[in-house]
Amino acid sequence: MLERERSARKQAEQFLEQEIVRRLDTAHLSQKRKQAAQFLEQKSLELYLANGDLIEALAKQKREAFYHQVVLNSVKDGILTIGADGVVQTANPSAVSIFGFELVGLKADQLISSAEADQPPNVLNRFLADYYTNNQPLISVAGNGFEGKILDLELSASVGEIEGQILITWVIRDVGYLNAIKQKSSLSQRLEGIGKLAAGVAHEVNTPIQFVIENTKFIGEAYSAIGRVLDVYEQNAINNEPLRESIERVCPFDRLRFYRSEIATAIDDTISGAMRVGDIIAAIKEFAHPGNEERTHISLNDLLATAITVTTNNHKYVAEIERELDPQLPSVSCLRGQITQVMVNLLVNAADAISEIWPQREDGKIGIKTWHNDQHVFFSVQDSGAGIKKENLEKIFLPFFTTKGVGKGTGQGLAISHTIIVENHRGTIDIASEPGQGTIVVVCLPRSL
Repeated sequence: MLERERSARKQAEQFLEQEIVRRLDTAHLSQKRKQAAQFLEQKSLELYLANGDLIEALAKQKREAFYHQVVLNSVKDGILTIGADGVVQTANPSAVSIFGFELVGLKADQLISSAEADQPPNVLNRFLADYYTNNQPLISVAGNGFEGKILDLELSASVGEIEGQILITWVIRDVGYLNAIKQKSSLSQRLEGIGKLAAGVAHEVNTPIQFVIENTKFIGEAYSAIGRVLDVYEQNAINNEPLRESIERVCPFDRLRFYRSEIATAIDDTISGAMRVGDIIAAIKEFAHPGNEERTHISLNDLLATAITVTTNNHKYVAEIERELDPQLPSVSCLRGQITQVMVNLLVNAADAISEIWPQREDGKIGIKTWHNDQHVFFSVQDSGAGIKKENLEKIFLPFFTTKGVGKGTGQGLAISHTIIVENHRGTIDIASEPGQGTIVVVCLPRSL
């Protein structure tokens, strides 16, 4: 009995000991789990924050890359990167525009004519060697442009390393183009001065020419009265021998009749010529000094009349002007001085094109037409001249491009016209041409802006 009690007590003690151990293990495990959960929560927070920093860093990197790309795309100088093998790796749009063709993958030495570089003759070789000294010289070189065009360039370089690879950077400036822009600006200033001078001269001449017109009209009216008196004298002289002989001694009747008919014609011609001069003066004043450059509503028919008058000396010997003007043409909101400039440019071009192939005036034709629809007004200038080659049509609006002979064209007329119509008036200007068949230029303008 006692033995069984001892055994039971021992079993109870063992069970109690095991239960205590189990409960201690459970408490320890719970604590461990709690610590693990806290650790996981802390690491999750750290990962979240790190991920946020990474996202922000990537966004910043994208913004910087975008910013750098915008700068590269907008800068006017050409920028190229070249590997150690001399092959162009990247080129910004300005570099492509300067040379006129894609540059990536080409050898850099294909772009520069070392023989055309500044003295000494080996300056380009020295320049190439200086890539590796990071001396960054600035030299003038001749570039090899599109279709063999020789470019006047300034070139500077720097060298760096990316991931252990040498990277050369070229910065190229088209000096020839910049000089042309300066010449254009200088020409514009001179033309502006000439325009002001022409307007001033036209203003000064206008008053005396009005005197000539009015006085000649008076002479015509007075001579008409004198003519009637001479008619009476002549009729009386037929039956009055002494009077007829007296008149004959001063001026024979046949010559007197001739003078009377020619004087009347001369007076009419003088009035007509003086009025023509007045019209030309008015056109010059309108064209050279159009007033403020605020938009006004005006009919293109009126502007074409001014342009035709201003360019009379260009077309009167080579072409007849044929007008097909819309009598119901609505007015258009425009800068009248600029639109007149476009019309003058087109008329001068038409006359020059005709003069190349038509030596006789009666053979040349310049057609002027206007028409409209609900939203737009149109005018066209068509000539029977030499026409334009197909390969030149794509370049016809480029600055300084001209199909005219040396000394005859500046290559600015159509470029300026394109800017005026497309950029300043939100219109269109289109050209169709066939060599030997003539050219037509169609301008479309919105009726209101």
